[in-house]
Amino acid sequence: MTASALMPVVVFAQEPTATTTVPASVVALCNEKTTTYQLRGEKVRAEADARWTERRADRDGAWEKQQAARDAKYATQRAVVDARQIKNRMERDAKGYNTDALKTANEAYRAAVDAAIKTHRTAIDAAHKTFATTQTEALKVRRTAVDTAIKVRRDGIDAAFATWKARCTGTVEERKAANAAFKQAVKTLRQTSQKSIETAFTSYKTTMTAARTARTTAVKAANVAFEAAVKKAQETFQAARKAAKTTPAVK
Repeated sequence: MTASALMPVVVFAQEPTATTTVPASVVALCNEKTTTYQLRGEKVRAEADARWTERRADRDGAWEKQQAARDAKYATQRAVVDARQIKNRMERDAKGYNTDALKTANEAYRAAVDAAIKTHRTAIDAAHKTFATTQTEALKVRRTAVDTAIKVRRDGIDAAFATWKARCTGTVEERKAANAAFKQAVKTLRQTSQKSIETAFTSYKTTMTAARTARTTAVKAANVAFEAAVKKAQETFQAARKAAKTTPAVK
């Protein structure tokens, strides 16, 4: 019999097939490696959870500090405005208006300024409240998106791992194929998760950029309206003084 006639038999005898029985020692070693990988994965996952929890706490703390700093800033600004207003009124009250018309004009001026201040503060408060609410909701949306991305990734890895565990009773080629498939699945899941997380942060940034622009616009509009109202009140008072053709008497 020629060598060429023996070749198919020799090749067949040397290659493992799907029905080839895998030695128990190979299966045991494969299972041991699988268990080691699983334990290492659980440890890595637990450490990642701890880091993520700490990072999230840091972000929440930073956000709360920012809110507190903004509130303190607004409180300081209002205190300055109130002090200036009180001083202005004391100076006006120190002057004596010798006619009923001027006294009435002064009271009207005071009422107009009070109304302007109230309207201005209401508008400013609304602008900041809207911004804060938008930020709170945007943070919730971002957090939910990130948590979902992480969960989808982990669930996918767990499913791929469950399939990968069954490789130990397969042939060498089957185990190699299972290893490659598992590695690719993990890689794809991680890339998809990272992209989803980046999208969540980008969406948050876009939302907050628009919110900051809207807040700035609202605050500017409120300031312009306030200045216009005060200017009008001043002009009305000056017109009353001119009409009375008198100067407030000094007590």
